[in-house]
Amino acid sequence: MLIFLFLPRIKQFHDANNVQVFFPKESEESSSVLLVYDPFSLVASPSPDDKKRNLDEVAQDLLRFAKDAADVKSQTIVVEKRWHKMIIGQNGTTLKT
Repeated sequence: MLIFLFLPRIKQFHDANNVQVFFPKESEESSSVLLVYDPFSLVASPSPDDKKRNLDEVAQDLLRFAKDAADVKSQTIVVEKRWHKMIIGQNGTTLKT
């Protein structure tokens, strides 16, 4: 599931915006996501405008994640093992041999 790719960023939502993100169980086949502003955080703002801004920011980030995940394409090509170390992927990753 692609959520695991974004777990560090999802944790940052709470750290930076006081927003917790709750995804439905995969078995529910639902695309609804629950965003909750955490009023008990030490840095929580009492301002309704701040709360709305933080929730909106997290919602926009999640929509970008969904768009990025939808744009993922894969293609399989055959490469001789001796060339594996020469293939460099995203962020400098290499093929596992």
